Amino acid sequence: MKYQYNGTDLIDERQDYMYSKFEGEEFIEAYLENRLNCLNSSSLQAESIEHIETRVVAELEKFLESDRESKLENDAGLLSTKHFLLNIANSFLLGDKEKAIRNLDLLIHRFEVSKKIYPYYENTVTSGSGSDREYILYLLMGLVLTYSYMKTGDLQHLSTLLKILDTIISIKPRTKLDHAEFGIFEVLVLGEVNLVERLNVNTC
Repeated sequence: MKYQYNGTDLIDERQDYMYSKFEGEEFIEAYLENRLNCLNSSSLQAESIEHIETRVVAELEKFLESDRESKLENDAGLLSTKHFLLNIANSFLLGDKEKAIRNLDLLIHRFEVSKKIYPYYENTVTSGSGSDREYILYLLMGLVLTYSYMKTGDLQHLSTLLKILDTIISIKPRTKLDHAEFGIFEVLVLGEVNLVERLNVNTC
């Protein structure tokens, strides 16, 4: 069985997962093979939840450190997705989980509708504007989703993370991401497969 959800560019051709069906252990094996192939690995590198969290937090803190002076809105009054995500990350790290989840759910809903991430949105996080190919935004949202899932166990957050990584994989990340971005991608894939594997073991 072949994992079939990221074989074409998903930014150009959105994938409607609502019509997909779960196909048991064969599907999990095909999914893992798909992810490991992206890392040129033949076997799962098991990592503890604590190690995954440490790596994710380290990447989030790099973003926060480099964007301290940036504004949440641009001159046109549009919401900056990058800085909205960084505010969510900061809320999580400061322990304000309720605020973080409330704002993150707005972006999750918008992504689930369009299967894209735009650099700017109306303040209500409805219509987006700008290029839908700012890959760093997909990576940053992936980091926030990984952290939020580890802190809340909300399966919707894990589901959206899988779809975001499908999107990144579909654009051929080794050719489209720079070195630093690909490093974040590796952190996300390793975190995701370990979280999915734990979920699979716990539900079998």
